[in-house]
Amino acid sequence: MNMSPEALPTRGLAECYLASTPVRISNQCGIASLVLQLVLNRLGLPASAVAVLLDVPQPGGGTTRYGNENPHMTKDGLIIGHVALVGDGYFVDATAAQFPEIRRGGTRTLGGPLQGQQEEILRGGAMIQVRLIDGTPVTYRLYPEGSADPILDPMMASGGEQGLDDIGRLANNLLIAYCKMMTQEPFLGRIRSLTAPRYAQLVGRVNDMVGREITTDENGWMVVQPADHAWVATPLR
Repeated sequence: MNMSPEALPTRGLAECYLASTPVRISNQCGIASLVLQLVLNRLGLPASAVAVLLDVPQPGGGTTRYGNENPHMTKDGLIIGHVALVGDGYFVDATAAQFPEIRRGGTRTLGGPLQGQQEEILRGGAMIQVRLIDGTPVTYRLYPEGSADPILDPMMASGGEQGLDDIGRLANNLLIAYCKMMTQEPFLGRIRSLTAPRYAQLVGRVNDMVGREITTDENGWMVVQPADHAWVATPLR
């Protein structure tokens, strides 16, 4: 992950999610964005999953559009639409590589800084453009905060308490795996360079993780050793 310190809390987290998640299907944008939101919120960084449309140019001309203007989840659990994350001043599409044009462009996640416009975008949406590694421009339409609720709410409710436990476990494990990854150089130095007050929890957790080991309990929850209250998992229910 060759990225700036400021991108590590969002896009770096998304890359860690992709490296650690057992889910390898295209229908994972909702769960990915929700888990990223939960982890960022636990680190004290405001974030929201939002619905998006994206237009990808084709080599022969024209564009292919992904997403849906009225995103929702079918009764069979299929996501109609696409979900991404707005958080800590960045836009991140953690599952962009599910689309063949983006995957062929050598990119796993897409995103970039929002130039101080996060609150305005969450209120009214926006159009932004990002580029693949090969230079291909991809245009996103970001919808306002709450636009992904028709996908996220049924997803949270469909599994009952077990579903909430599954999401909570993913968020807990991502938080721990990410903080452990950030204890390695060059990430540790970059994380420690984030001196803005909003990063205090993130920097504190990464520093606290240095030298610690990680185990996994019988239910698949990662546990930081030696265990203490700061790393106790918080179930969603």
